[in-house]
Amino acid sequence: MSGDRCLTQCMAHCAHERTADTGRPAFAGRRNVSRHGAAWECWVLFADRLVGARLTVRPVRADDPGLITSVFIDYLAGYVLCM
Repeated sequence: MSGDRCLTQCMAHCAHERTADTGRPAFAGRRNVSRHGAAWECWVLFADRLVGARLTVRPVRADDPGLITSVFIDYLAGYVLCM
């Protein structure tokens, strides 16, 4: 495994800075899966956004616009860093 976490840090930063149409933060965190299995997953929680918040857990459909946007942003971040 690599100690270089530039890509995951960049994706977390992009998620942290993203805002919804209302101007409020779009995300309270991010989950990064690992090619090494579930034991190596990395969860990023933005603590400043979880204070007093109750999060609802629900399944996400593969065609969910938010999921598609997130995957696209991850792809672009990886593409830019690899150039």
